[in-house]
Amino acid sequence: MEQDSFFYKLTHRNLFRVIENRLINMYFIMQYHFIKRDFTEYHVDDIDRTLTLIEEQGQSISRFGDGEFKWIQMKSQDSFQTPDAGLSKRLEEVLKSSSNHCMIGLPDAFSGMSQFTRNGKDGWRMIMARDVHPILPLLDKNRHYGNANISRPYMDFNNKNAAETIFKHFKRIWRNRNLLIVEGAKSRLGIGNDLFSGSESVQRILCPEINAWSVYEEIKSTTVSYAQTLDNPLIIIALGPTATVLAYDLSETGIQALDLGHIDIEYEWMKKHYLKKHAIPGKYVNEAPTEGGRLVSADIQSDTYHSEILVRIGSDEK
Repeated sequence: MEQDSFFYKLTHRNLFRVIENRLINMYFIMQYHFIKRDFTEYHVDDIDRTLTLIEEQGQSISRFGDGEFKWIQMKSQDSFQTPDAGLSKRLEEVLKSSSNHCMIGLPDAFSGMSQFTRNGKDGWRMIMARDVHPILPLLDKNRHYGNANISRPYMDFNNKNAAETIFKHFKRIWRNRNLLIVEGAKSRLGIGNDLFSGSESVQRILCPEINAWSVYEEIKSTTVSYAQTLDNPLIIIALGPTATVLAYDLSETGIQALDLGHIDIEYEWMKKHYLKKHAIPGKYVNEAPTEGGRLVSADIQSDTYHSEILVRIGSDEK
């Protein structure tokens, strides 16, 4: 009886937490309607324009989404990176930077909500009110920003067909380029699909999938060292907020770097015609925790993948 009472209280407590979270989310969704005009004062290029600048001008991009805005504000979140004062400072510096080499990407939601699905609308209204509105003073109303949704063009958008065109554009960008992928140890970008078809070569630097920022300097120095050995390199980074900072820092050394977190998962979802976020076997999917998306085996049966790995940072296996 005592044990049954414990589980009852636990279940009751969890139910209260779910209701509390939903009420908070509803509050911010409603608040968005009173502040949405504030976002129209900032200019965010569309996805096609952003990709064109990357392709034709060799621009790098550092992307800011809800996670990055939370990390700037030192908000805790259910994610793969704990808040860190040093990370917060660097993210703010990058957001306020005015580099000629690196675009700063902001969410497509700055242009409105009509392009999103119903779930996408509610999600972005909440994010814009809760996480983005407090950092508006850090942005420049006279600046043109890139579009952070370049690597997330499928799941949240009504027009699913547009994603295919966007991924074709990406393939033009890395056609005949030597790719150096800097990713979490279980992200496995491009494995099991043709995302990087047409590239000259693919090599990988594997980093910790949890709290990669703790070894940032090693990640940066290692990436620069290997990039300098490649002809016509393009660095593709999928490493949470660490990628946002790294893409900027690499661009300042003259290396083109693209912060493209989630691109492989969005590509997988598009190819499978998914309409909800699902786990992808063998790959770390942070946004599908209830399906086991964060429980990924360290082992992978792919000779090609293992041959592409240059180094594992933060691991005893080098």
